[in-house]
Amino acid sequence: MENKNGQGIFLGVVGVATLIVAIIGATFAFFSAQAQSNNGDISGQTLGGQGAMLTLSVEKVWDRPTAASSLDLVPAANISTSNLNKVLSAKCESTATTNENDTTKYTGCHVYRITATSKGDIAGANVKLTSLTNTAPTAQKSMWKWIAFTDDAEASGTFSSPAGIADGTGQFEVEDGTFDFNKGAAMTANTPKKYFLLIYLENEQNDQSQGATKDATGSYTGTITFTAAGGSEIKATFSA
Repeated sequence: MENKNGQGIFLGVVGVATLIVAIIGATFAFFSAQAQSNNGDISGQTLGGQGAMLTLSVEKVWDRPTAASSLDLVPAANISTSNLNKVLSAKCESTATTNENDTTKYTGCHVYRITATSKGDIAGANVKLTSLTNTAPTAQKSMWKWIAFTDDAEASGTFSSPAGIADGTGQFEVEDGTFDFNKGAAMTANTPKKYFLLIYLENEQNDQSQGATKDATGSYTGTITFTAAGGSEIKATFSA
C-alpha cells in the first residue's frame, strides 16, 4: 500500500542579496524557494513476507521554521558529512551575516526522517532511495545535493551524534535504487530503524533564478522503498 499525504511544492522567489551562511561558512545565492508540508508527511504499511506488518514513514524533521522567517529554501554550499553536526545543531538556519543590520534567519536545507519497522524479525531488509528527481533544467540539476546520515540519539529534531552515510554526487536524480540506507541488514521485531536524508541546493556566485537553463528553482520528489527478505515491499513518496 502506498500513501502520498503531505505533497509539497517549490515556488521560486527572487531575493535581494547574497547571504553568507554562518553555520556552513559559505554563501547563499539570489534565490529562495518555498516548501510546504504537513506533520507526518508520508506513511504506509503492508503485510511482510513472514506475516509481519511492515511500516514506513517519511517525515520532515522541522516541519515549521524554528528561528527562520520561513521554510523557504535558499542555496547553500559546503554542506557535507564532515560538518553535519554544525549544520544540524543550527537546524539548517542562519542569519545573513553580510549585513549587520539583517538579523533575519534563513533555511539552508531540508531534513527528512525515515523510519522503517517490522512487527516480525527479518533476516535481511533494504531501505532504498529508489528515486529522487527535480524539475530544474538539466544544466542545473547537478546543483541539487543530498546527504544520507544516521543518528542513534536523535529525538524530536535534536541531533547529538550524526554519522554521515553518503554524500549525493553528480546529478541529483536517483532512479535506479542503488543507494540502500539499511544495506540489507537484518531487522528485529518492533525495533524501528531511523535514517535521515538532507536535501539542499548548492550555491554558486551567480543569480540562480535567471530563468531558462540558468534557473535552479524547481520542485523535488523522492521515493523510499522498504523491502523485506522474501520480496514484500512498501513505498513512501515525499515531495517539496
